[in-house]
Amino acid sequence: MVTARSVPGCVALEVQIAVPPERVWRVLTTPEGQSQFVPGAQRVEFEARLGGAFEWSGIVEAGGRYTMRGSVMEFDPPHLLVLAWEWQNSGLPETVVRFTLEPIPSGTRVSLLHSGFPSQFERARNLNQFHWSSALDALMRSAEGDQPAVLPPASGAR
Repeated sequence: MVTARSVPGCVALEVQIAVPPERVWRVLTTPEGQSQFVPGAQRVEFEARLGGAFEWSGIVEAGGRYTMRGSVMEFDPPHLLVLAWEWQNSGLPETVVRFTLEPIPSGTRVSLLHSGFPSQFERARNLNQFHWSSALDALMRSAEGDQPAVLPPASGAR
């Protein structure tokens, strides 16, 4: 179950996943794994290294067609992944997404902090919270399952 924490101007979510951090890391940092949890993903490119580039594109019901690009700012397998994050053609400033994986007795605690939303972009922050919550739920299902989680197709996807 994904839980939210209150951090002003940020999306802050956590989920506990019943597998070791190494397994969660593989889903989180490979294009094959990312395609299973990125909402509406149609194209996923990801260079799993410090300074590596990424691009995700697809369609989501609540926001239409999207492209996100950025780079890997911090990379500490299997504990920390920090991304410089830019929604293309959105008018939003670059933000930062931080995934922290912590071993716990039952598996792994994944914490996500998406920061850098100016106050005038509260609607965008709320929309990101909705999508990240769905993504972390799909990450959990994919990492815990023998088969990757299959996300339902986005409304309007072809």
